[in-house]
Amino acid sequence: MARPWQAVAAIIIAGLLLTEGGFAEKISDRTTSSSGQFIVFSADQRRAGAVAKRAEEIKQDLLRLFNIQDNWKHIVLIQLIEREIYHKSSAPFLLTMHDSVDGTIRVQLDIAAAGPVDTANLVREILRGILLEMIYRKDESIAGKIYQYPPNWLVEALLTMLKSQDEHLDAPIFGLSDKTNATKIDAPVFGQLIKSGDTPKLNDLLDKKSTHMDATTRLIYRAQAVALLRAWLETAKGKQEVLNYLLRISRTEASRELLLACFTASGGSETKLVRLWTLALARYSATDRMESFSVEETEKSLAKTLTVSLPVTAQKKEKSPKENALITFAHNKDSKITFQQMQADLLRLNIRAHPLYRPIVQEYVAIIGNLARGKLRKMEKSIEEMESA
Repeated sequence: MARPWQAVAAIIIAGLLLTEGGFAEKISDRTTSSSGQFIVFSADQRRAGAVAKRAEEIKQDLLRLFNIQDNWKHIVLIQLIEREIYHKSSAPFLLTMHDSVDGTIRVQLDIAAAGPVDTANLVREILRGILLEMIYRKDESIAGKIYQYPPNWLVEALLTMLKSQDEHLDAPIFGLSDKTNATKIDAPVFGQLIKSGDTPKLNDLLDKKSTHMDATTRLIYRAQAVALLRAWLETAKGKQEVLNYLLRISRTEASRELLLACFTASGGSETKLVRLWTLALARYSATDRMESFSVEETEKSLAKTLTVSLPVTAQKKEKSPKENALITFAHNKDSKITFQQMQADLLRLNIRAHPLYRPIVQEYVAIIGNLARGKLRKMEKSIEEMESA
């Protein structure tokens, strides 16, 4: 959300841009990108050209990811403030939005460029500016409005997925490329999240701010964010739903309720969404490209994974002919640990399961998860339905 001082700063800076005494040395010290959307103000034409080119590359990556046309409406001003006084007294990046004197909206990114600028952060802020323009593309004015920034988790996830991100980091234009801030996530990072045994929590992801995270915490945060976004994009209407989610932020906050409402593959159920999210983490934890099991191999592996050894006391008890061994075992006081391990084994099996069997494996992941939490109601019927399928 934009703070009052940011809005005031945006208005002042916008006015300064129109005068000789502004931060930009002269109005002529500007470079326009190839599409015309990005206007970069800087006395250093080489830097300005590089930033304009970089902004276009990031936007093209985004358009390819969502398979959409470049229907931009609002100009994004990028100002490289090279005066030392600004560099020392201000934040390195300031992203704001304001109404221009010509009656249109302007997105503005101010960069303290008197010294080295971290390239990864530069790319992130340009991406945030592009997303901000997309959110308010249908608006004619933001006068008197409190505008919303794109959600942190989505920015970090997209930053990781953009194809040319590694190229951006390998070609710094401000003299500094912080590789500890790079966005590549290796399989072991996803694997560590699975091994922890904790299911991801939606509120934790949505509430966290990545700005002040250390490198390790940020990497884990990105892994969770990109797994959620990939799980969403892989659904039938995923790309359109993510775009709808982004556009609806202009009318409300990027809340958990909004995400669930837009993520229709989850049917509005947070439980189903978390299941898809966890399965995505499991898939991306595979360290190499392994061949899928055949139908027969998957069937045998699934049967073996779901086999439990009943205690002698349980074997002697009379039970209903229809009662399933898993339900019987669930009454054992030590069943929780066994079911938790079984769920982890099922997640690993899902990575290599034959495509026809993956929905079945995923359903068992949910069933075993409920049994591990002691939720036995309706589980026997669910198991019967799975076994008769």
